[in-house]
Amino acid sequence: MDTTAPSSPSTTAETSSTGEGTAKTTESDFKPITTQQDLNRIVSERLSRERAKYSDYESLKEKAAKFDEAEEASKTELEKAQSRAEKAEAKLKSLAHELQITAWKEQVSKETGIPADVLRGVTLEELNSHADALKTLIVPHTTKQGGYLPREGSNESEITPLNSNALLDALKAAVGKA
Repeated sequence: MDTTAPSSPSTTAETSSTGEGTAKTTESDFKPITTQQDLNRIVSERLSRERAKYSDYESLKEKAAKFDEAEEASKTELEKAQSRAEKAEAKLKSLAHELQITAWKEQVSKETGIPADVLRGVTLEELNSHADALKTLIVPHTTKQGGYLPREGSNESEITPLNSNALLDALKAAVGKA
């Protein structure tokens, strides 16, 4: 791959007496883009240069895959067994940690009364602090509401039964028929 950047035709480098490089543009080298064809040509040239940079990507990818396969095949049986053992130990450690978290959740749930499935955290301290935060959000029912008694507090003599003539008389009086 070519790592040098193409120099612009409109820029020339000069060295001053102090040794510093300065860039100077000359207006005679610059040609403005005036047509769509010129723009299309410039864009297509730039795209082709960019595509040329990555033209060997697929072959490099294939070579890397072949190298990985060859490396895996060259491992001895002992190395393969060690690799499997390391993976199994990592999985065992992960499962043991999950089991410990579940036990802590149950413990915090029993202590605080918050259900274990809503607790979040990976340490006992995190679980306790989350339970405390949830406790402040949950309002306990401290007063127990009694049953509803429809005639409580009313005078029994004022209550008119539904099957009495008094109800019919009151209805006729309201309608205007006596």
